[in-house]
Parts: sequence; C-alpha cells; structure tokens
Amino acid sequence: MEQKKKLQSFGRREGLVIFGVILFVIFLMHTHSDNANISNREETTETASTTSQAATQQVIDISAKQLYKEYEANEVAADQKYKGKTVRPYGTITSIGKDITGDPYIVLDGPYLDGVQIVIKNPDLVASLHKGQQYAYTGTCEGKMGNVQITGL
Repeated sequence: MEQKKKLQSFGRREGLVIFGVILFVIFLMHTHSDNANISNREETTETASTTSQAATQQVIDISAKQLYKEYEANEVAADQKYKGKTVRPYGTITSIGKDITGDPYIVLDGPYLDGVQIVIKNPDLVASLHKGQQYAYTGTCEGKMGNVQITGL
C-alpha cells in the first residue's frame, strides 16, 4: 500500500515537471519566433525604446521569495502588478545553468521550477557567480512559466 502511494506521488510530480517543461519550451519557441520576425532596424528601435522605458520606469525591489509567493497566491494579480515591469529580485542563488536555447540563467530561492529564474545574457557574469551567494539583479518580469521569469535589461 505504501509503495503504491509512493508510485502515485511520483507519477503526479513527474507529470507536473513534464507539463512545466512543455510550457517552458512553448514559451521559448514563441519568443524565438517573435524575435526572428523583427528586422534589424525594428529591433534597434525597439531596444532603444525599451531602454528608454526602463530608464523612466521605477524599479521594484522585492525578495525572490516574496515575488514567487505572490505569483503562487494569484498569478493574474501578480501579472498585473509585475509583468512587463522592471524588477530587482534579490535572494540566494540555488541553481546556475543554461536553458534549452543556451542562455545562461540563475535561480533565486528555490529549485528550478519553484523560484525566480533570471536569464542573464552575459555568460562571463554568470560564470563568476556561485550557489549560496546572495544576489540581486535588475530585469523585466515576464510572468510565471513554471517559475517566475526575469530577463536581463
């Protein structure tokens, strides 16, 4: 009986992980296809616009634990509050790696799917970090896709 419960629990957990990975892949495919359709000129204009917006936007300082907690409590409300905005989550680095597109990332205060994942396009910066280090990074909140996603500015 106890083994049956363990197998059922493992199956649910495995299913959730697989579902999260599938959603993450879909998100990355969508993001990649959107970026591939933008011409160089439009991309330069968009980058300048984004940089200008980031300079005028107020940065929201928040602990990674609190940010994740708010998304877990009510994803819709958290999206309204944080998605598309400049945030500066801070916490302890619990994971360092590369996503499926090869971009380096760190996760603050949680395992891979239960924390705040920050994609940092600078591999030298990520290479200098280590697990257990206290860290803060300013980026744009992309919402929750398995974990809360932040992309660097």
